Amino acid sequence: MAGPDRPGAMLAQAPTGTPRASKLSETIAKQIVDDIFDSGLKPGAKLPAEREMLERFGISRGTLREALRILEVHGLLVIRSGPQGGPKVAQMTATDFNKACSLHFKAAGITVQELWEARLGLEPMLARLATENLDDENRAALTDLLASAQQTSMQDLQQYIRVGSAVHRAIATASANPILSLFARSLGEMTANLESRNVFPPSEHERVHSDHVAILQAILAGRGTRAERLVTAHMRDMRDTHLHRFPELSDNVLPYLI
Repeated sequence: MAGPDRPGAMLAQAPTGTPRASKLSETIAKQIVDDIFDSGLKPGAKLPAEREMLERFGISRGTLREALRILEVHGLLVIRSGPQGGPKVAQMTATDFNKACSLHFKAAGITVQELWEARLGLEPMLARLATENLDDENRAALTDLLASAQQTSMQDLQQYIRVGSAVHRAIATASANPILSLFARSLGEMTANLESRNVFPPSEHERVHSDHVAILQAILAGRGTRAERLVTAHMRDMRDTHLHRFPELSDNVLPYLI
C-alpha cells in the first residue's frame, strides 16, 4: 500500500546502472512532466489540486512541493500562492534552457571565447538549413523581417539590437531543426548577457545591418551556399571584433544565470 513518500504503482522504477538513484521528488517531477505532455496541457493550464496529487502519488506534502519547485526552477511551471493560486503550466523559452545550460557552462569552465567558437560553428549551418527547409510560414516571417529591417534606421541603439537579434532568431527558427535552433538561441542569449554585449561600436552599425539584410536576401533567394558563407563571415566578424575590443574578457568563464 502506498503511504507517505512511497510512490504509487504508476511510477516507473529508476533505471539500473545510473550514477545515483533519483530522489523521490525528482521521480515525482518526471511523472508530472509526463502527465502534462500526455494530457496535452497548454501554457496557462492548472495542475490538479494539491490534495488530489498527494492521493495519487501517495507522498508527503513536502515531497510534492519539492517536485513542483524543481519544475518551476526549470521554467515548466509557475506557482502562485493564495486561494486561486497553485501550479500552472508555463510557456518555456530559450531563456529557461539558457539558465540550465549556464550552470553546466560555469561548472565546465566554458569561456567567452569558446562561446563565440560555438556560435561560429552553429549559425552558418542554420542559415543553410533555413534555405533548404524554408516553408511558407517562415518565408513570410523572413520577408516581413527583411522589409522592416530595410526601413529601420540604425541610429537608434535599441532598434539596432532589436533587428539584429530578430534576424538571428528568425534564421534559427526557419532552419526547421528545433534542437539546433534552441541551442543557437540559448547561445545568443548568453552573448546578450555579457557585460560587453554591444559587440560593435556605433560607427559599425550600418555595415553590420547591411550584413543582416544580405543574409536574409540570400536565404529568401534560395542561395544556401551564399547564406552560409555570409553568416560565417558575419559570425567571425562578431567574434574577432568582440575579442579585439574586450581582450580581457576572452578567458572569462561564462556566468551562471538565475
